[in-house]
Amino acid sequence: MPDPLAEINRRIQAALALLTTEEADAIIVEPGPGYKELVQGVEAAMGLLWAAMMKGGARENNTNVGYMAKTQVVLLQMLHFAYALGVKRGKEG
Repeated sequence: MPDPLAEINRRIQAALALLTTEEADAIIVEPGPGYKELVQGVEAAMGLLWAAMMKGGARENNTNVGYMAKTQVVLLQMLHFAYALGVKRGKEG
């Protein structure tokens, strides 16, 4: 039986391979209006997910906290990359 986490990790790595943090930072230079709100939206969505997990019976333990932290980091990095790609497209278009 295939490991579902392996496929999830493969997809995440493919998305994160689009840019490096340094490339994204160089494209963005200084985030424009809305960037802070996008970051806060990701953080709020993670809070909502955590609350739903706790309400659903998940336990607050190191494993669950670790997965949530890793997920938030990945989502914020993808947001940063998507923002950079949008800025790049705007400059080229």
